[in-house]
Amino acid sequence: MKKLIFALTCLFLAIPCRARIITVDDNGSADFDNIQAAINDSNDSDTIIVADGIYTGEGNRDIDYLSKAITLRSANGPKSCIIDCEGTYEDNHRGFYFHSGEGSNSVLDGFTITKGYIVTMCWGGAGIHIDNSSPTIRNCIITGNVAELDPYSLCFCYGGGIYFNGTTLTMTNCIINDNSVGEFGLGGGICCMSGSNTIIRNCIISNNAATTPYDTAGQGGGIYLDNYTSSLYMVNCTIAENSASSDGGGIYFEQYENLPSITIRNSILWDNSPNQISTYGTYKGLVSCCDVQGGWPGPGPGGKPPNMDENPLFADPANEDYHLKSQVGRWDPNQNEWVTDANTSSCIDLGATSSDWAAELWPHGKRINIGAFGGTPQASLSLSDAGNIADLNNDDKVNSGDLKLFTNEWQNEQLLLSEDFNRNGFVDFDDFAIFGLQWSYPFASEPGMTFHIDDCNMEAGLNWPAAAESNEPRFSVWVEGRYIHFEDMMIANCCPDELGLEMTVEDSIITIYETEYTPGGCYCICDYPVTATLGPFEDGTYTVEVYDNYGNSLGVVEVTIGESPEPGMTFQIGECGLFSAAEQASETRFTVTVDGLYVRFEDTMNANCCPDELGLEMTVEDNLITIYETEYTPDGCRCMCNYPINATLGPFEPGTYILEVYEDQGGFIGSTTVVINPPQ
Repeated sequence: MKKLIFALTCLFLAIPCRARIITVDDNGSADFDNIQAAINDSNDSDTIIVADGIYTGEGNRDIDYLSKAITLRSANGPKSCIIDCEGTYEDNHRGFYFHSGEGSNSVLDGFTITKGYIVTMCWGGAGIHIDNSSPTIRNCIITGNVAELDPYSLCFCYGGGIYFNGTTLTMTNCIINDNSVGEFGLGGGICCMSGSNTIIRNCIISNNAATTPYDTAGQGGGIYLDNYTSSLYMVNCTIAENSASSDGGGIYFEQYENLPSITIRNSILWDNSPNQISTYGTYKGLVSCCDVQGGWPGPGPGGKPPNMDENPLFADPANEDYHLKSQVGRWDPNQNEWVTDANTSSCIDLGATSSDWAAELWPHGKRINIGAFGGTPQASLSLSDAGNIADLNNDDKVNSGDLKLFTNEWQNEQLLLSEDFNRNGFVDFDDFAIFGLQWSYPFASEPGMTFHIDDCNMEAGLNWPAAAESNEPRFSVWVEGRYIHFEDMMIANCCPDELGLEMTVEDSIITIYETEYTPGGCYCICDYPVTATLGPFEDGTYTVEVYDNYGNSLGVVEVTIGESPEPGMTFQIGECGLFSAAEQASETRFTVTVDGLYVRFEDTMNANCCPDELGLEMTVEDNLITIYETEYTPDGCRCMCNYPINATLGPFEPGTYILEVYEDQGGFIGSTTVVINPPQ
């Protein structure tokens, strides 16, 4: 019997516990009526779902995850599930306290955290306080929280909304607004201290304040990043209307060269007071493809320096609506519908070309927007018609692959679905009709030609004209939409049986032959005005060659259909290889080759062996091409690797260019001359 009990015990221990769904509702039927009780009862991998409501009192504030790897989420998002801390100067409370080594599998999702109030001898975090833990926070609103310093303290007060210390925090799709720190305060919205590595994506940080009458504080109205040991990686965020009494209304960071990096990309910093970004030290961070009021050094939208300095045209900043205005369509979160504006923000379609835009609804311009809604279904719509509304998998074709995605959402009633083509919140037969009209996109249409040849208008005697001695073409062409218009004065016999034009198209070469059939001849020649329309053609650059009836060249011209493309970059970074100091020391370790209008770039990038992200950035200014090899490594592994890089840059206009390459911390790698020749 003892053997049987032992065997059963071993069997049960070998079977992992199934993760549970635990419910919380303070005003209805659920497993628990407060959040802390549900956490106390949970185990790793459990999910706690909190019903709609306003949660107050003990068990619903000062919430502690107790080191558990659980997901705590609201049933219907942050506007429907509010944690009211009811904190005051006399009765201190905050929303959440992470301090037991929680990791990224400790998830907080979909809550409003408000009215936290902390009076502290040091530190802060009235909304959320994180100490030596690394939770994941998403879809939250942290608003109306206050951190103040105890009048007897000789320390500082940090982070009205969020404070974290010694953490790697990932925060996505959050709003941090209307938080503040009092006297000797740093970081009205967010304060990142002492070895913290922060990843912030698609967040709005607005109307936070760090104000004090003393010069030694009042820095970082939106974000304060401590000196020397903390890093920030921020992508597609909006930092607006924050204030600091001393410096860094939007962001303040203390950084020096060769220390943890600051990377800000595809973001808007606007209307912060007294300035947008301030730094103590020489390091300016890698700020790229951003709209920064007053400007900031770094690669700008479209790969061209500097970062933008243009009014982003927020929809309603007075009411904290930071969607971008668009004549095509802007999502109105109050009405839950698409509306149009009288003008369009310059921040639309101007993010980094390497950023993922696929979640944006069509028309998306195949380019991510700058700001907090870039790369999301709420991104404001583009003036560009690039792509197709029914190309759901973005492979430039509408076929069975898209039909499968469409049918997966059939009869789904949900806002902001790409399959909801008429944008009414329901996928139905109206959307299917739109899909059917786009079937087999791109629509096949071979280029053709129509032409007209007028009567003889000149008699030139008995001699045939000599072949043209000039290299200039005698004909003229111009582009209108997807069509090319052609005009020439065709020289032929004055009594031909037949005159005509023929056209061939092979790849990007258009060849026109002026033909004549005159079996007898009249021993005289005429000029015949010729007009023709060729097309339609796909976007691209074409070479037009024209020949007469005898095979003589009449000239060659180049035409562009559609907008001339901005130089872009695609790249691939290979796996870690053994670090080589010799390669690091080489004078120009990279290689470039020219392929038509494109430049092929190869290098071996030296970086940490456990990076979170490696990448390339490119700027083009006049005839200077600059490549930045970027690395984001918040923790590091104390080891180095060589990473093979292959990139394609272009297309470029013909000319001579200087190509310079820099590594992550601004170190110069080398430069070379690149010559782009005209197409042959």
